[in-house]
Amino acid sequence: MQHQRVEALLELSGVSPTNDVVEIVSAVQDAPDPETAVCNVMGVINVQSPLLQDKWRKHVAQMWFASHPNIPTSFALPFKTGDVAYAHVLLEAQSLLREIAHTPVDADNVLEEEVRLAQGLSVFRGDTIAVRRMMALLEELRLIRFYQNQFQVVRSRTQRFQELPLPGQFYLLWHADMYHLEWRQFDPDYGVSLSVFQQYLPMVWEMLVHRHEGTVQRIDELTWQVVRAFRPLWQQQGGIIRSGMQSMVGLYEQSLLQSMVETHLVQKSLARYGLISYEDDVSFTWTAAGEALLDAERMGTLPCAADLLP
Repeated sequence: MQHQRVEALLELSGVSPTNDVVEIVSAVQDAPDPETAVCNVMGVINVQSPLLQDKWRKHVAQMWFASHPNIPTSFALPFKTGDVAYAHVLLEAQSLLREIAHTPVDADNVLEEEVRLAQGLSVFRGDTIAVRRMMALLEELRLIRFYQNQFQVVRSRTQRFQELPLPGQFYLLWHADMYHLEWRQFDPDYGVSLSVFQQYLPMVWEMLVHRHEGTVQRIDELTWQVVRAFRPLWQQQGGIIRSGMQSMVGLYEQSLLQSMVETHLVQKSLARYGLISYEDDVSFTWTAAGEALLDAERMGTLPCAADLLP
């Protein structure tokens, strides 16, 4: 049935079937994720018609999921394995899961354990807050749990997580991090300002609408743009510091607020998830994953991660 459908689409596309059918089916089945399968096939057949391109995309995705019956069809995500394979957040998650599976975390000595993990796992570069945040993220996804005074890996659920294509693992971490964790608990000094910023992240995605793969941007320009856009929200909800009768808005924006945006948006979200690549200390380039993920966020086509790993 798959071969017949591919033959029909090849004829519609003006491509001679010959041996292409078997090659296409094999390429789809061997692809690490549905988006990679689509890109591989579209690169071979070179279809110009938007209508036929849409038919091919849908059929190739259906073929991929049919050959991977354990993967929910809701994991048809808009980025490829190669786009996210080296995202730092995936390295953090896999390193910490392996370590906790080998040596559960002693809940009576959490601070000491965070130091041990931060220093023992090079991916964390000695940052105990990064360890704490990733542990909270894994707990949010129920990949680890508190049991018998230890944090232990939930082996069956972790196995299902690790069997997912990398884009699926990546997206589960992203969604839980952006929308289910409370960033303020890891950086309480920013208080209400950080809570308001995280609450209105969809507004940030809308602001980034013209950022495409390869676009170079200065960090200070992005942080200033975000600070200006968020000023009314911060003022409304008490996130702007005032001293007596004199507003400290200018000084606050230039120092604390821009620093907050750089830390939590640029460093801990965009760079950590591989959505940008640093050019130097003052600028970065948007990646394919950055363009694809933020486009999907704006269009509201991404699923809730809580529904993808029940």
